[in-house]
Amino acid sequence: MDNNVHKRHLFDVYSSTDEEVDDINKLQEEFESETESVSSEEIFSLEVEDSFESWESAERQVESYAKEFGFGVRKVRTEKNKEGKIARRTFACKFSGKYRAQKRADVEDTRERSSAKTNCPWNINIRLSGSIVCVTSMCEKHNHPLLGKENPALNHCLSREMLEEVEFLVNVGCEAGPIIRALQKRFPNELIRPKSVYNAICNFRRGHKKQETDAAETFDRLMTLQREEHGWFVKARLEGEDNHLTGLFWMRPSQIELWQKFHDVAINDNTSQTNKYRMYLSLTIVVDNHARSRMVATAVVSDETKETYQWILECLLSATNIAPNVLFTDADPAMVAAIYESLLTTKHNYCI
Repeated sequence: MDNNVHKRHLFDVYSSTDEEVDDINKLQEEFESETESVSSEEIFSLEVEDSFESWESAERQVESYAKEFGFGVRKVRTEKNKEGKIARRTFACKFSGKYRAQKRADVEDTRERSSAKTNCPWNINIRLSGSIVCVTSMCEKHNHPLLGKENPALNHCLSREMLEEVEFLVNVGCEAGPIIRALQKRFPNELIRPKSVYNAICNFRRGHKKQETDAAETFDRLMTLQREEHGWFVKARLEGEDNHLTGLFWMRPSQIELWQKFHDVAINDNTSQTNKYRMYLSLTIVVDNHARSRMVATAVVSDETKETYQWILECLLSATNIAPNVLFTDADPAMVAAIYESLLTTKHNYCI
């Protein structure tokens, strides 16, 4: 796998659904090129509760789904609302229904031949709900052979370990492309089909909407704020084989502006495991020109080691590109060591 696929950061955020789709398709093309696959359809899962932005995208999805699995589809019903807009569509397999002979006056003019229709039960119902087009029901059964060619890459299943990894990354708010890249990096010797991973992501997202963890809700809220307002800095830290969350750092645009103005003297302090998750709250504070204490950075971390303090300081530098002239902290040896390694030009003092 080309190292270029890992350049996107794990917590990068897409600006739109279309950007996510384009990224997944690009990963799929790279995968198919490397595995010499002949399949290049832009096709994802098709299940009940799937939603689309328009009837055009829904129809394109149905047709691509059918093409990949080796059968054709046709529209069998279209209903419109009072406003004349399409309210419901039903698609069926092209072999659905039964052959009905046409009535002719002269039977000798009619040539008898077998019908391609097999009364195939496959169908999908799609309805307009508000401004969203949603799949309301689907029968996935066929009573005839499918035309798709056998392809080991398409039939590859994700292991339980892979699925657990995908579920965790979905729960902490990672986007689809970065999840796929992380999986490819962690399992370099496995054949990982991007669209199979995307199907799993879609399934976990549906479950995730029903019951989100506090960490996921917090991270999702921060990422939403970052998308809605330019200038936010948000960074998460994952560790261990299970990629558990050990740190979350954020600064609002107004806090970054305060830091740029009043970074000459700063204070950093931790609260010690005062929440039910027994994590540490790290606060960085400056004093403004009205002698008021102003909080400029917040981090939630799992421990108080030198590496964790270095991570906090590196986040601060990444967000502002400015080191404090003077930094006051307590006498924690881990913090002292982190400052001397990460803030080379900063004078360190102990709080009184």
